Amino acid sequence: MDTNQRILIVDDNASIHADFQKAIGTQTQSQANIELDAFEAELFGIQPRAPGPTYEISSAMQGKEGYEAALAAVAEGTPFAVAFVDVRMPPGWDGIETTSRLLRDIDNLEIVLCSAFSDYSWEEITRILGDNDRVLFLRKPFDPVEVKQMALALTKKWSLRRDSRLRTAELESARSIAEDASREKSEFLSNMSHEIRTPLNGVIGMANLLAQTEMTEEQRDYVHAIAYSADVLLELINDILDFSKIEAGKVVLEEISFDLRTTIEDICRLFKFKFDEAHLSLASNLAAGVPRWVRGDPTRIRQILLNYLSNALKFTSQGGVNLVVAPVAEEAHEDQTLLRFEVRDTGIGISKQGIEKLFRTFSQVDSSTTRKFGGTGLGLAISRKLALLMGGEVGVESELGVGSCFWFTARVREVEPPERITEPETKTLQGLSALLCEHREGNLTTFSQQLTDLGLKTETLLGAKKLTDFLEAEPGVLQKFDLVAIDYNLTKVEPEWPSELFKRPDSRKPLMHLALSKEPEPGFAQSAARSGFDAFLSLPVESETLQHCLEDMLRNRGKREALADWKPEKLITRHTVRESKETYRILLAEDNRVNQKVVVHVLRKAGLDCDVAENGVEVLEALADKAYDLILMDCQMPEMDGFQTTRHIREAEADREGERIPIVALTANAIKGDRERCLETGMDDYLTKPVRQKNLLEVITRWLA
Repeated sequence: MDTNQRILIVDDNASIHADFQKAIGTQTQSQANIELDAFEAELFGIQPRAPGPTYEISSAMQGKEGYEAALAAVAEGTPFAVAFVDVRMPPGWDGIETTSRLLRDIDNLEIVLCSAFSDYSWEEITRILGDNDRVLFLRKPFDPVEVKQMALALTKKWSLRRDSRLRTAELESARSIAEDASREKSEFLSNMSHEIRTPLNGVIGMANLLAQTEMTEEQRDYVHAIAYSADVLLELINDILDFSKIEAGKVVLEEISFDLRTTIEDICRLFKFKFDEAHLSLASNLAAGVPRWVRGDPTRIRQILLNYLSNALKFTSQGGVNLVVAPVAEEAHEDQTLLRFEVRDTGIGISKQGIEKLFRTFSQVDSSTTRKFGGTGLGLAISRKLALLMGGEVGVESELGVGSCFWFTARVREVEPPERITEPETKTLQGLSALLCEHREGNLTTFSQQLTDLGLKTETLLGAKKLTDFLEAEPGVLQKFDLVAIDYNLTKVEPEWPSELFKRPDSRKPLMHLALSKEPEPGFAQSAARSGFDAFLSLPVESETLQHCLEDMLRNRGKREALADWKPEKLITRHTVRESKETYRILLAEDNRVNQKVVVHVLRKAGLDCDVAENGVEVLEALADKAYDLILMDCQMPEMDGFQTTRHIREAEADREGERIPIVALTANAIKGDRERCLETGMDDYLTKPVRQKNLLEVITRWLA
């Protein structure tokens, strides 16, 4: 835009106005001067003198008059750029008062105070006007060159400020438009996520319920296809939402304390059946030095590991997969520990050229792989970005035909267990000795570590031959053990073992027998009970379940010591352990009938009582009628949504100083901000639909522990 050349002179002396006109006013150049300038340029080989700026000068004889002229110019859209204001102008406003008013009421006007003498000290002037970059001082009598320099510089400064403000306004407008578009996009994604996930939750849930009924093989194949297709669709939806959030820089990592060992166990348990169906082994191991309780983002760690394990399962046809967590040796970094997570498989492997394509968006090793195994190529790209957000990196080591190792690192802080959740009490198990025999090295290592963590002294044997040699080498060797844990499949290979293993030793304390199976078949538990085993567990097993199982075995051993003829009513299994736990009452707030059926079935099958409310009003009525241990709250319901309902509940608790009921959001929303909004409203946790049975029971167990 053009430079504003309008200047206002405010002075009570007419001669001063004339001096300003001479210095910066428009001067008519004579023809002789024009010709002289042209001759000079030709003689010395220089450019003709360029004409100076043309200023539009207005005059005012008093301060108030100048102030009103400046305001009128702004109102007419022809503001002044510079005002030269005399300090002493009796009898009205002086220059200081005039300048103070101009600075207050006009936000873009450069002012030059002119004076030979001043009635104000410098301190008084700065106290009245402040330290303002829009005010300069010019001492009279002034030099015309100095006035020209000021006029040139200050008019350009005024114009630059005007252009800057216009540009800023344009940027603010563009930002506002972008924010509106982003908000509309987020609302659209949120609504679409809700609309897609709600029926998908019904599809997955009802397919799971149907799979638990009696069906023909053909019908079971159909149900399996439905469930598989729904899982693929859900994974695709999650990848697209995650990728859009990461690209927009809207992913915020959680910073919460969690049990790393339990997290790894849960992940392996989630994949157990899929690996069993593929006749592949799956083992996990936490190396020495890995803290159990850490602070970080368990959701994102789980997300990367799920992607790695899913790929390992997809590209491995024989052998197995091993998940290892180990600390990385490095200098201390703000009290953080760098952990390395590895997923090793015995799959098809990747060529060096193929490795270069990994971790790129929408990229896979080759198009034939995409056609054969499926996938969008988003998973590894998302994993890489998440690892970087957690202060780590990703990588892969692979050899064609041998297998691959996908790894990532992440920074976490070791923390003490929360007060609400303490470390398992294992004093009753401390010092017990156990003999463990398994024919799979991965299972042997993992289960041995679990026993060690519970305080047992463990001796391991790999395979049937080692156990046979062990028993033959030292008759009566079993007397030094409290527990024998054996792969039950091996008893089929060596039918003479049961009689040897179950001979009653001469020691006072009877030997406890635990049967294990990676791939249990129908009737295994009953057969183990007839053989004399005290308990039966399928692998992998959660540490908490293992602990409760061993404690139950110890209690039974105590009864057997006291009463020689005492026999337990039934074999100890993961189901009897679960049945011995306390029953809780849960309230489900959900308006979708299909989702109601799914959640209620899952809860009741887990031994939990559940009532249903279809909206927030019914929730409040139910709470007035009876007490509940936990509420599963849908966020979008008619009449009163989950957010309003939660606020009412928390306000009522505060009024009566009652015990706080855990509220878990159970919603189809999965966009950034939904979780934060739920927690800010007063909810305690957050689950997105479709809700997996494992995830639902895991959250319930955590809050009811």
